Amino acid sequence: AAAMAPMARAGAVRAASAGRAAAGRARGQARGAAQGRGATEQPGRGTRAGGTAIGGIVAAGGDRRTVSCQSARGTYNTDYSRSEEFRRHPKDCGSPEYQISRLHLRILQLTEHLKENRKDHSTRRGLMNLLAQRNNLLKYLFRTDRPKYDHVIKALNIRSRLVEEV
Repeated sequence: AAAMAPMARAGAVRAASAGRAAAGRARGQARGAAQGRGATEQPGRGTRAGGTAIGGIVAAGGDRRTVSCQSARGTYNTDYSRSEEFRRHPKDCGSPEYQISRLHLRILQLTEHLKENRKDHSTRRGLMNLLAQRNNLLKYLFRTDRPKYDHVIKALNIRSRLVEEV
């Protein structure tokens, strides 16, 4: 019974500190709401000099507007304008050849990044995932539309590892 007392006390201390932390968060949210911020925004975080945070980018003056340098999730600063020739129609985003061209451009960008940052293993892992995804799409294109496959690998200068199985 004597050995249980310190453990029970430690549990009570943890519970009390968790209660204090929750109360502090509630006070911060109430303070933020009183200052015109949403309840989820932390005071002093995500904004700079009175600006408003828009997806990690701050618009000066606090106005809410779309910032053109924002990208969709996972695209970062990749310029996809070179992949326009692979679109089947203006709103195409799912055709295999267009996906392959977008993946190829991202792969080139990550390869350049890894030449400078050799120890960036998380980027290397992401690059391996993109290579696997591109190879799966190339296999699909090889199986279903051989002329398109040939055009894509020539245009993007990709080495073909796929061979016709007789």
